[in-house]
Amino acid sequence: MRRIAIRTFVCVSFLIIAFYASLSLFIWRMSSPSDIATADVIVVLGGGISFDGHLSERSHYRLKTGEDLYFEGLAPRVHFAGAIGFPDTSMATRESRIMERLTRIPKDDLSIDDQSYSTLQNALYARDFVDSKARILVVSQAFHLPRAYASFRFMGFKEVGLVAAPNERDRCTHTRMILREGPAWAFNLLRAGLWWATGILEWEQEARNRLLI
Repeated sequence: MRRIAIRTFVCVSFLIIAFYASLSLFIWRMSSPSDIATADVIVVLGGGISFDGHLSERSHYRLKTGEDLYFEGLAPRVHFAGAIGFPDTSMATRESRIMERLTRIPKDDLSIDDQSYSTLQNALYARDFVDSKARILVVSQAFHLPRAYASFRFMGFKEVGLVAAPNERDRCTHTRMILREGPAWAFNLLRAGLWWATGILEWEQEARNRLLI
């Protein structure tokens, strides 16, 4: 029994180290981006709001990066996604709506998802605004982009490009967000599996979608 426990510990430790080593390598590579190909839609993922209802630093950087891509002519449309913070938050204070008020992008070139509370829901509800066959550029911080990519691919998007927004200036906060990605991946895999299984069981769509919060 002790030998099995030791082997399990070693295997789990190896997987954790491999995950964070791969994520660190990805973040390092995204810090020196190559040429970005043009796309049909830029998808800017919300990064949270503060307790006083303002965009977090992460969200500001994502918004600015999405705007830069748009005005550089890399896509004719922009989609803002995110309803953080809580289900009873008023529409006007949801992060995608705050982005809409702050952005310089013409309203005719914008679409807004103010219903999604997770990366999986960002991808799911984006299908109501963006053709899954379109080429999209997903904007977030580098630590979040692998999970965002997996989420959009899982929800049926065929061509997903990634663009890294600048990281937060607070190194402690940035490190905490990187460490959070391990549990977030495990939670995402669980939720995605349940969402897929309940589809086979023919659950009501709204009930299935709530599993992804």
